[in-house]
Amino acid sequence: MANVRNKTDADGGRPIYGWAFIPKTSLEHGDYWTAMHHAVWQPPGRNTVIDITPFHPTYRPYMVDTSIIFLADPEANPVTIGNGIAPLPTQFFPASENNPALFDHLDRSRLDEQARCQAIYSSLRQATQ
Repeated sequence: MANVRNKTDADGGRPIYGWAFIPKTSLEHGDYWTAMHHAVWQPPGRNTVIDITPFHPTYRPYMVDTSIIFLADPEANPVTIGNGIAPLPTQFFPASENNPALFDHLDRSRLDEQARCQAIYSSLRQATQ
């Protein structure tokens, strides 16, 4: 998020916020998808967007050819506190419909992710005081 904001400050254009999709596998529970809060850069005067964010090997998004699958979401603006910017919580989706153990695993993952994001938001609030 911050890298796209910095690019926009330096070169103009605007950030487009939304979701990148990452396939995941739990050896214990099965396959699932995550929708990770993400931003791409739209250069000034262009209708195309550019993904300038390098991904960690563990978090490789789903791609077609060399482009990530990105869902723009006008409701997915990041949390901004003071000068800080933070992502929205990652979302979790099962790849199969009939796996109660996977559902439980994803529910725990959602709670963990919400707690992680709340810690980031609290840190940003403390930094502005």
